[in-house]
Amino acid sequence: MQKLTEPVLPLLQQLCALPSWFGTFNDRAADEVSYAQFVEDYLATHVPTLKLSRVPLEDGSGRYSVLAKTPGPDIELLVAVHLDTVLPSTQIDSSGAWVDNFTIGDRYHDQTYLRLGAADNKGGAAALLTALQSVTLKKVAALFYVDEERYFAGMEAVLAAQPSWGWKPKRVLIIEPTGLEIRNTHRGCVEFKARVQGASAHAAYPELGKHAFEAFLKAYTAFRNRIDNADAVRRSVHPNQQLTAVNVAGITCGQRDADAMALPGNAKTNCLTPVRVVPNKKADFVEVVFDIRPGDLTASASDLTRLFTDCVATTNCTADIVSVAIDKVGMNTKAIDFSDLGAIVADVTAATPKFAYMNGYGEGAMIAQQWGVPVAYFGPKGENTHEFGEWVLIPSLDVAAEAYARLLSSFIS
Repeated sequence: MQKLTEPVLPLLQQLCALPSWFGTFNDRAADEVSYAQFVEDYLATHVPTLKLSRVPLEDGSGRYSVLAKTPGPDIELLVAVHLDTVLPSTQIDSSGAWVDNFTIGDRYHDQTYLRLGAADNKGGAAALLTALQSVTLKKVAALFYVDEERYFAGMEAVLAAQPSWGWKPKRVLIIEPTGLEIRNTHRGCVEFKARVQGASAHAAYPELGKHAFEAFLKAYTAFRNRIDNADAVRRSVHPNQQLTAVNVAGITCGQRDADAMALPGNAKTNCLTPVRVVPNKKADFVEVVFDIRPGDLTASASDLTRLFTDCVATTNCTADIVSVAIDKVGMNTKAIDFSDLGAIVADVTAATPKFAYMNGYGEGAMIAQQWGVPVAYFGPKGENTHEFGEWVLIPSLDVAAEAYARLLSSFIS
């Protein structure tokens, strides 16, 4: 095993200086293109043995993922890390001014480095780049992909392109800030928008009309109860499995407005339909966006939307599913499939490796489902992701890099 060529932190500082969110923040537009170009240039300079190619998005944004691989079609391991960050987070500083965690620059506290993307996911990307240039490589590939934080368009493009490659990896390791633990299981992710529709009536006559919000409350309570009961049954057999997380991401309530409902874009899950509010009339319209992480790893959007409409059907109102933005099942990889990584982690951390659930959703489930290969997650220690105080533990960067280097160099023979 060769020593790492350099500490990871200086490279991480360079990556964090690149704006790589998608969208506009404070009139500053930024995307992953400059970051992808940096990765290409870095690999071409420091790891010239790798063959580089692009996997573009077909959305007109010019964004693309970077694929780097050793020669030949036999690829034992693909290591993947996403390029994008969320938009910067803001807070008021001691002087009363608004500051954000990108333009504020580098910050340090004890052994942590704080900046947008430090943990999610540029710390892991810097560790991977350092590992790739530190060892001799054979039968491996690395993927630096775009659009993870939004709707997984980058990974969707990769999965669509793979049949033309002429090769498929035997395993995939995805880099996320896992706290130097191996995450081999996670829940799915379902996001949908639903409407509950009733009939308006004067507020002074409760016996008239069909109050959509009251119907929603009853249906939502029944919806949660049925999910909780199913979780209890499932966990009585598999006590280590996770509970379902149900999040009402947005809701609007009032009087239906035909003109507003006809506006372009109202079918989108991230857009709530405008309503009219008439104080002396019952609301005849509720629109709600659900973000659900099912504990049942096989649960899909069709299962959850059917359950919600069934619950509304027990009231005097009706329900329609307007759109489904995300429909992803969970994944479960056997620990034995990454026993080599477990042994490496035990050595570099001097601790028993921990295989555990990952709370969030990741594209590993998409890969496992489409490619039929084992997938796991491993990365440095960091917290407060997507928040102003996002940080990564600096020593964990070098530990992660050493683990990546050992794993990547294990296919030489």
